[in-house]
Amino acid sequence: MYRAGTAFKPLVGTAFGGVMLRDSTDDYASLIFDRYQVDDIESVAPLLRDRGPVIYILEFKNGDRYVGQAINVVRRFAQHRHGGTHHSPWEDIVAVQVVDVRANQLSDAERAIIDRERRTGHHIRNRVYNIDNDLPSALDAEIPVREQQHWATGHGSFDHVSFIQAADRSSSETPTRLAASRKSKATIFDGRTVADAVLDDLAVAIANVIPNALQLEGDYWTLSDFPSTSGGRYATLNVGYLELLYFPRYPLEMVLEDRVAVVEHAAVLSLPVGTMG
Repeated sequence: MYRAGTAFKPLVGTAFGGVMLRDSTDDYASLIFDRYQVDDIESVAPLLRDRGPVIYILEFKNGDRYVGQAINVVRRFAQHRHGGTHHSPWEDIVAVQVVDVRANQLSDAERAIIDRERRTGHHIRNRVYNIDNDLPSALDAEIPVREQQHWATGHGSFDHVSFIQAADRSSSETPTRLAASRKSKATIFDGRTVADAVLDDLAVAIANVIPNALQLEGDYWTLSDFPSTSGGRYATLNVGYLELLYFPRYPLEMVLEDRVAVVEHAAVLSLPVGTMG
């Protein structure tokens, strides 16, 4: 949790109310999974017909793992075994672990278990919540993998001149949903409107965090204007499968470095634990 201005300080930006780094792993560390050997069966119906909703972990012959969530785990397992739009058939599944979880906790639990598996050294096949995965992606056809690795070491292209030129263009006569919202016209602790604070943080993130941003706009990163996701957000910056940065419409309680609790609007930055020290 960061007070305004501290999270994006290395990026010469300003933070909106504070940035909360998501880490819910500890909340689900005590989950106990049931494990079933499945390398010689096509369907898990006899084993798991009455289970769900669940978090499941697939184990593969080479030691890889995959973490998922399912209401109908029997159908989901069949999709993994026989393949679909997301991946080719996984014929090398040798075991499945499952644990019952409330439906409204599935996403948080899935994220936490993925993080737990990563921390314990397992190579996982997930794309979502697995930022540094080495799985093939649609981006490979546009940008060579070697160049993507170059980005990861901090040497991507961050050309701010093009952003300045774009900012000089006349704006649309139709206001964005963010700008038109009554809520976004409220002021925050430093006197800015909520809308201006959101735009400031989005500008910092896009200009300084996303390499080759102009080249990849629309295909590999997008902005959601005032989406209704999870109780409503002012805006969301989506990068690939990840909601990299989003702004809830409701204030969040934050504990500052001096252990003082405040309730303010906040920006939520989704990064692997330890990214910002």
